[in-house]
Amino acid sequence: VRVFHGIGFGFFHTASFTFIANTASKAHRGQSLGYFSLSMTLASALAPAIGMLLINHFSFTILFLVCLGLSFCSLLVTEQLAGEQTPPLQAASTGDGFLLSPKAIRPSVTNAISLFTWGALAAFFPLYAVEHGVNNPGLFFTTVALMLLLGRTVGGKILDLYKRENVILPCLIAYVISMAILAFSETLFMFILVAVIWGIGNAFSMPSLVAYILDREGSSPGPAMGTLTAISDLGISLGPVIMGIVIHVT
Repeated sequence: VRVFHGIGFGFFHTASFTFIANTASKAHRGQSLGYFSLSMTLASALAPAIGMLLINHFSFTILFLVCLGLSFCSLLVTEQLAGEQTPPLQAASTGDGFLLSPKAIRPSVTNAISLFTWGALAAFFPLYAVEHGVNNPGLFFTTVALMLLLGRTVGGKILDLYKRENVILPCLIAYVISMAILAFSETLFMFILVAVIWGIGNAFSMPSLVAYILDREGSSPGPAMGTLTAISDLGISLGPVIMGIVIHVT
């Protein structure tokens, strides 16, 4: 099941970013990517809570059937995009048979490192919060989701008003500040503060990095998006694994 799901997600993730890159005007590319990445983030924030609700009140079978229904809805919605007109793509080439796009590697690694941190947070923060007397660690993730919603809707135009680098750098600084505060936080108020700062940084960093890659790649975004999604997925997957070992050792 995981193999089939991974194949589908891998193709969809890459193709969807490429589709947006080809349909959105360059002047609004950052804003469009921000809306799209917001949809994924909100789903990630809501799914665990809804999933636990279904498991606690019904069963795992009901959970999987709901996932089946949602997947079918996605299929129906995606089918409606079949008639969309997109500009013709030039022949995609990454050079010398190299599977990854060289221009996309460095910003992809930057995104992967932030997702590495997020993967570790998603896995272990609830345990850390409960240890410090917080009954509902989900408030942390709800706050992050709210900041993402506000940042990418109200502040979405910022992504296209300034140079990509001028947006990305403050976001990376926000990541650093939030993790420095979290290292010394033990109360719900401090956890919420961390969520606000992290959420603001994440609201603008990922769509800015994607737009930055697309701006550099030009008219052949497929390999670039494949590079981004592959390296980013590696980052978020390794986060819980490696930090789990660090927690066990230290």
